[in-house]
Amino acid sequence: MTLGNPPAGLAGPARIVEKASGWLIAIAVVLIILGLMAMVEPMVAGLAVAVLVGWILIVAGVTHVSTDGAEIDDPHNAQRRG
Repeated sequence: MTLGNPPAGLAGPARIVEKASGWLIAIAVVLIILGLMAMVEPMVAGLAVAVLVGWILIVAGVTHVSTDGAEIDDPHNAQRRG
C-alpha cells in the first residue's frame, strides 16, 4: 500500500535539507580552496595549524584552571583531593 501524498511530518525535514544543501556546497567549496592553498603553501598551512592548536590549548588551560576549585565546593562530589 502506497500513499499518494507523503505525511505532513515528512515535508519539514525535506525543506531543511534543501536549505542546508546550499550551505554545505558553499562550505565544501571553501574547504577545497583552503586545501589547494595548503598544498601550494605548506609552511603557511603548518603555521596556521600550529597557531590554532596553540589557541585551543590556551583556552583549555584557562578553562581548567578557572574551574579547578568547582569540584571541591560541590558537596555532592565524592572525589577528594590529596
